[in-house]
Amino acid sequence: MSAVEAASKRKSWSHAATLLDRLTSDLDVLASASGDANELLTYVQDEWSALRKKLESRGIKAIDGERAACEKVVAAAADAHEKGDLEACLSSLGQADEIMEKLRRRV
Repeated sequence: MSAVEAASKRKSWSHAATLLDRLTSDLDVLASASGDANELLTYVQDEWSALRKKLESRGIKAIDGERAACEKVVAAAADAHEKGDLEACLSSLGQADEIMEKLRRRV
């Protein structure tokens, strides 16, 4: 944004407009990625909620190592998404998926 301001102060209007267009485009890409991450996070949270109920009914309690690990990475994904750290969010969601797959085999 400071580059846009600097160009406008120099009265380099076309350059400022180009920089502003790039900034707008970058923000659109980021908003789209954030929306996709949010959709994936919601899906994983819903899947985790359903799986947690199955685990509970099978006697796999919250003190189970894999179950606790999954709870932790799902929470980390939500926290990272809330902070806008999409890379960390997606990484945590990937970890959650792996752990959930292991837990599904146990049910």
